[in-house]
Amino acid sequence: ATAIVSELVTVRDAAFHSKADTQLWPPNTAAGTMPVVLVPYLPKGLKFQPSATTSYVWLLNGMSGNNPINGTDNSLMAVGVSTPDAALRTTVLAAMGGNATYVSGNAVYFLLWGRKLRP
Repeated sequence: ATAIVSELVTVRDAAFHSKADTQLWPPNTAAGTMPVVLVPYLPKGLKFQPSATTSYVWLLNGMSGNNPINGTDNSLMAVGVSTPDAALRTTVLAAMGGNATYVSGNAVYFLLWGRKLRP
């Protein structure tokens, strides 16, 4: 769980660096699919698919032009991990240490932007 949270922090930081360079957030991708624009900002060994039972998720939902300013109250931007293992989800959530989180189905996310959290 600690390794997963560490990698989520790395992906989150890469997204902020990418945004600073391109003025756009990475587009939404399917679970386990790395947003191509993040690749130059990530360590070479980091993969979005850490194992057969967990996958990382980049979520950008409800924002026109990949820009939270164009979002609605239901818009979300987050990076997380999806796993069917309920115990792992609970452990990852605890390891996030009270940071802004979002839980949906089998995924636990660091919330980067939402109704009450804006960068």
